Amino acid sequence: MSAIVDKFRPLFYPRGVVVTGVSQHPGKFGTVAFHNLISCGYQGELFPINREGVESFGRTTYKSVGEIPKGRADLVFLCTPNTVNEELLRECAKIGVRAAFVASAGYGEAADGAEMEKRRRCRCVRRSWRPTRRRGRSRSSRRAGIWRRAS
Repeated sequence: MSAIVDKFRPLFYPRGVVVTGVSQHPGKFGTVAFHNLISCGYQGELFPINREGVESFGRTTYKSVGEIPKGRADLVFLCTPNTVNEELLRECAKIGVRAAFVASAGYGEAADGAEMEKRRRCRCVRRSWRPTRRRGRSRSSRRAGIWRRAS
């Protein structure tokens, strides 16, 4: 049983979380995910990624995953377009990330997305990652700090 728990530890108990797609726009999924981690009192380190390096919720952001010190993050929330996610996964693997939550659309439901989905899954399996992906539309409850399915 311990081996199974250890495999999923990076997903459910990460030391640090990389959040891609963080911006100053309050409705962007990366920004909402980052806000929820802060407001829910996540105790690990947070590494928000914004290509321009602008501040978000009073915190400095990183311009790229490569700026994050190695071994400090176990999980990445991919909240960016599917066209950049393969490169982001490669960069995350280089710094020791071992689990990914993909919040991007355009994989199985898009014409060219099926091939990207296949490559993403293969990349995760080769690295022994535990890939997850949200299905359907979701919305957040900022007050409660939780995610729930949209009706």
